[in-house]
Amino acid sequence: MKDNGFLGFNQFWIPWENMLMKYASLDWEGNFKLEGNPKVMYAVMLMMRVLFLNEAYYFMATSLTIGLWYAIVRT
Repeated sequence: MKDNGFLGFNQFWIPWENMLMKYASLDWEGNFKLEGNPKVMYAVMLMMRVLFLNEAYYFMATSLTIGLWYAIVRT
């Protein structure tokens, strides 16, 4: 499991229905428990990284095309 950071609040109350606890749960005593298969969550994280790289490749190619076209056509 990868820990991307943490956020701490002091004397801040979040309503229980707004906790966004789809894959992790917190009981009334404060015990934290992961739901689901960690391998699936890791695979989704890797898939998103691949998608980001594909998008970066596309936008970099587009910006390079625009830049080269401007440099060639410019008088």
